[in-house]
Amino acid sequence: MDKDNDISKRTVLVLLVLTLIVSVVGTWTILSQPTTIYKTIEIGGPASGKVNVNIDEPTAPKIVEGAGKVSVNILK
Repeated sequence: MDKDNDISKRTVLVLLVLTLIVSVVGTWTILSQPTTIYKTIEIGGPASGKVNVNIDEPTAPKIVEGAGKVSVNILK
């Protein structure tokens, strides 16, 4: 082997130490985060709801140029 192409032991040692430092700091950062997940809710919102689905008689399909439209009407 040619000594000019080898990586020096000092470079390998520096890379190993940097890898260990990044690993320890990353692990410590993740473990120090709070484990509780908070959920934001709106006070005074509806406690229940009602959903209705009506299925009409089948009709012949219509070919329409352009985009389609889907809507949902929520009644209070």
